[in-house]
Amino acid sequence: MPMPTIDEAHRGKPIAFDPGRGKFILLEEVAAGLEPLVPIRSLSEEDFRRLVVERIRRDPTFAAQAMSGPAMTGEATIRAIERGEPFGRATLEAERGYLRYLHEQVAAELKKG
Repeated sequence: MPMPTIDEAHRGKPIAFDPGRGKFILLEEVAAGLEPLVPIRSLSEEDFRRLVVERIRRDPTFAAQAMSGPAMTGEATIRAIERGEPFGRATLEAERGYLRYLHEQVAAELKKG
């Protein structure tokens, strides 16, 4: 089944989280029918933060930058998320938008089956 393409550098980043099992879920697991696509909207804010932090931790080259300000490493971004700083909140919202879009694409492909 053709799923959205994720470049090799980002394949190890989870696209979903099952809070009942504490399991981060990869696109390949969903595509193979091994794991369900747990909707982003079903996650608590804490669980969503866990997912985003894990996505950042699994990307050793992660860097982000606000329009005005210095580039931030993955660890600095994680600290901003954990402290609820404006940059951390903006990062969460950007990830929420990306993951919702990705989930829509994956769900459409799963329906085609």
